[in-house]
Amino acid sequence: MILIIAKLLLSFEYLDSNKKEIARERTGLVENKINIWLHPPRNIDLDVLQLSAFPYIKLNAVKKWKWELQAAYGSYESTLLTHYYKKHHEQLYDSNFGQLKCVLVEAITKSSIGTTTAEFLYNNDLGFVKMKFSTIEDTTITLEMLKE
Repeated sequence: MILIIAKLLLSFEYLDSNKKEIARERTGLVENKINIWLHPPRNIDLDVLQLSAFPYIKLNAVKKWKWELQAAYGSYESTLLTHYYKKHHEQLYDSNFGQLKCVLVEAITKSSIGTTTAEFLYNNDLGFVKMKFSTIEDTTITLEMLKE
């Protein structure tokens, strides 16, 4: 999967094993001096991510924050999700772009239907370079930024 970040727009390309595009999706992005937040992809089989924490980082010294959201997916309608975020120390991440300095953000989402977790690696120049979601369906979905 290749992520192309543009100001206030994020495009996800879904590629097969031969790197041929099979689907494309645009999604929302909020980027300002305080925080960066994006709506995760939701095409194909990724619509379950509606019930997980969205990639979100506070760019100031705040280490913990909370965000609530009403969401729906499948038979789960109007479910209140409470996302708890925790920003950790900077760490090195070996990526397709070489070794990157990234901040780890961990998230736990609690709701009446269960708990999910997520981890996001954020780089100041490239944005969210890796996103790992443990979903309400007991699956793990990992998305990484790739070079073409």
